Amino acid sequence: MLNNEFNRKDVNECTSRGVCSVTPSLAALQELLLLFLKQISHYVILLNKMGGVNNQVRHNIIEDVASLAFINELSEAQLFDIVLRNYYLFKNVKNICQNKSETANDCWSEEPLTSDFSENIGVNAAISIGEKLINKGLKSIQSYKKKLYEIMFTVIKSVCTNLSMLGDYTELDNGSYIVVIKALECLNTPKMPDEIIKNMLHQLVKIDVRVRNKLCSLLTEKYGDISKTKVLRSAFTGKSILVSGNNLTTLKKILEVTRDKGINVYTHSNLVISHAFSEFKKYNHLAGHYGEGMHSAILDFATFPGVILLTRSSKNTSEFLYRGKIYSDDFIAHKGIKQIDRGNYRALVNAALEGKGFKKNKEYGYLSVGYDADEIEKFFLLIYKKLNNNEIKRLYIVGLNPYSEIQKEYYKEFFKNIKSNEYVISFSYESQKKNVYTINIGNYYVLATEILTKLFNMVNIKDCRIVFMFTTCDVYNISEILWLKELGAKNVYMASCSPNIFKPNVFSAFLKEYDIHLTTDAISDLYEIRHKKSALE
Repeated sequence: MLNNEFNRKDVNECTSRGVCSVTPSLAALQELLLLFLKQISHYVILLNKMGGVNNQVRHNIIEDVASLAFINELSEAQLFDIVLRNYYLFKNVKNICQNKSETANDCWSEEPLTSDFSENIGVNAAISIGEKLINKGLKSIQSYKKKLYEIMFTVIKSVCTNLSMLGDYTELDNGSYIVVIKALECLNTPKMPDEIIKNMLHQLVKIDVRVRNKLCSLLTEKYGDISKTKVLRSAFTGKSILVSGNNLTTLKKILEVTRDKGINVYTHSNLVISHAFSEFKKYNHLAGHYGEGMHSAILDFATFPGVILLTRSSKNTSEFLYRGKIYSDDFIAHKGIKQIDRGNYRALVNAALEGKGFKKNKEYGYLSVGYDADEIEKFFLLIYKKLNNNEIKRLYIVGLNPYSEIQKEYYKEFFKNIKSNEYVISFSYESQKKNVYTINIGNYYVLATEILTKLFNMVNIKDCRIVFMFTTCDVYNISEILWLKELGAKNVYMASCSPNIFKPNVFSAFLKEYDIHLTTDAISDLYEIRHKKSALE
């Protein structure tokens, strides 16, 4: 591994998209929001002992924390609106607590700095309060502890995002929610022992995996079996809607409301996975997949002649996107995007009918998505036998596709130099080599957790010959990496984290704390991996 991880020539997804850091003003507003969430969580815990709080409070907390997964894409005004909403929520749960409590001592008084906050305050004044909170934290919380808290908050964001997705299918798991609330309550507490923070982090990672596995089972329950599917990347004459993001529930609703209306529906980004589910194959007007994904959203959206719906987790630099035809049913809509209520898509459908649509057919070819569960099981059994017979020197597991050109070149070189006694399971990049097995799940990360769980029911994850290669860094991957390390994974390599995920000093601490290696170039990394002393050598 290089001595200076950040003087590297690679370009991650963030730098290629041009949004790489959280501005000081957004950081200050987030710090203020965290303090309100911390206090809200305290009162929610107390109220649970007194009889609980309503589901709307739970929903708001989960959705607001999930929205911070892509904080760098929020404007100051949007984040301030979230802060203001949580200020009112804080006042509300505090009043309820005081009214229900038998003694005043059960409820906190306000933090002095947040007592300066009111509904009449402006953005700049709120930023100033947040900056004071940051300075106070720097002085009162030890550096190592502060880094642990930042790692924990990153995992909290992942858990909340997955809980938000789970809420589309079933009632919120109250046990998981309570752990999140307890974690929020203990965030940035100066005297909290390090071991308690690490234990809380451990609980959050376990919950995140459990929620992902629950999501996987619900996906097949709701949308049928997954199969290998060829997906058209062509466009057809007629009115059109493009649905982008991660929300399969919303996509299905759009398909229902557009049935027999003469509108073709196209998927974009991670929703390509929908074509692999049997339920979505019933819709003849699910015409295909359009564009290259969120990394090229500016071009994709600008060239699409219909209307566009951004669903949950549609990462984009929205201020640069084509205006006037983009809608969102997410909890928070980016600036310049028309927000509509989830479930009420009349305005979207009318706009599509009034729009130009495609004037002629366009041929873009096919892509393959999905997998054969029986085929995967047979391949995993083959891996198990070859590992047991020492026929495999290394097993590499390559993560999802970040769409970075540098990463594409990295793995082109990586696969080129894989030896015959080494095998690869890839969730992204493909190769014609017989010892490279690709499972295309369309970057739908929750499916990767389930597939890996099946693999490690056969193969010992602690085997030193197994090497994990994470192609990108986001809140979901951080949680996944921690899960693998807790299971005993020995060799984990990852691409660099941009400052909008971890500050450089926090990322360095993360790598050191969990013994994670930073990818450099394919040849150097393969040399390092092959020359490590393993328990079998």
